[in-house]
Amino acid sequence: MNFPVMSADNFLERAEHYPRAKETADDTFTRHLLERMERSYRVLAASESALAASQEVEEELSNRHDGQDTSAAVSQRPKPRKDC
Repeated sequence: MNFPVMSADNFLERAEHYPRAKETADDTFTRHLLERMERSYRVLAASESALAASQEVEEELSNRHDGQDTSAAVSQRPKPRKDC
């Protein structure tokens, strides 16, 4: 089963629906459920944003290292201390 890919903005759009729906809910259970749904979509939006940001950083770091000799970086690592 394939799920549609949603962006952070899509998740926030969905989250915006729940406070309005909560206002029209007749019972406490439904209001609580709608509040939790809103919170869940906001968490998904924040997670999606963090994932996108980390992918951008990863891509930037990858682009910096493309074509560079990494053996020089390895040889510049500090030697472990023997007295530890």
